[in-house]
Amino acid sequence: MSDYTPDRWTVIRIHANTGIVYKVFASWSGGGLMGSDSWQVNSGIVRATLADTHWEFDGSSGSVYRCHREAYGTNGYGGHVLSNLISQAQDQGIQIEVMDGQTDWAQLQYDTLAQWVQGGVKDV
Repeated sequence: MSDYTPDRWTVIRIHANTGIVYKVFASWSGGGLMGSDSWQVNSGIVRATLADTHWEFDGSSGSVYRCHREAYGTNGYGGHVLSNLISQAQDQGIQIEVMDGQTDWAQLQYDTLAQWVQGGVKDV
């Protein structure tokens, strides 16, 4: 199990022919002369919990993303990558939507992902 604390983050909703799944799109700023920006998408949210200053998203792989509430959104690099992912997904008939940052993540239903994991669906 891994823990991540991204510099910037969004939640994306992925609509595919097999259902809907929510994922954290996380990005980090490299900083320094040799640092480079990076990004990753979690395995899929199975639970969200509000803590004092951040949201904790449990992923289907067992990872935990600790996302500061004030850091919702993307940096320049992350925004470019996410825009490309959305475009590529559309070409395959998959819709990716960036969720509103004011969403109460704990109230969303993440049941579809649990069904996908149990059924072995791997197309998103």
